[in-house]
Amino acid sequence: MTKEIPGTISTVTIRNTVVADVPAMVRIASAVPQAAQWSEAQYFDLFTPDRIMLVVEYDSTVSGFLAARCSGEEYEIENIVISGALQRQGLGTKLLKELIRITGENHPAKVFLEVRESNAGARALYAKLGFRKIGERKNYYHNPTESAWNYELVIP
Repeated sequence: MTKEIPGTISTVTIRNTVVADVPAMVRIASAVPQAAQWSEAQYFDLFTPDRIMLVVEYDSTVSGFLAARCSGEEYEIENIVISGALQRQGLGTKLLKELIRITGENHPAKVFLEVRESNAGARALYAKLGFRKIGERKNYYHNPTESAWNYELVIP
């Protein structure tokens, strides 16, 4: 999916991730403290048939990614990260909407995720897209220690 952002000359493309994207994914995630910090080897291990992996390119540069695991009609977002300089520009929304479109092809479906309690921006984005809080894991995250909020989106 390629789309021009109104009022700019920039182009946003969402596509399936390829192995050559892994170094950019590691670089992006390592610069965003709220992101899951996985090793390069762990990123390579994500390339399995039971995952949906998407990248968002902004002006032909990988600027974010999403990894989700599928188990039947349930999907779990394992990681979603947008490059720090491009956060709050709509790229995360575009990635999530593409995931929702893909999962919606498998009716009915549910999408789950967890997020740091302190990540108010991400929580607002999830709520805007119809996710609802279904639980909390106390002291789940470390460095710093804080709770994880669990969210669910039901696709009828």
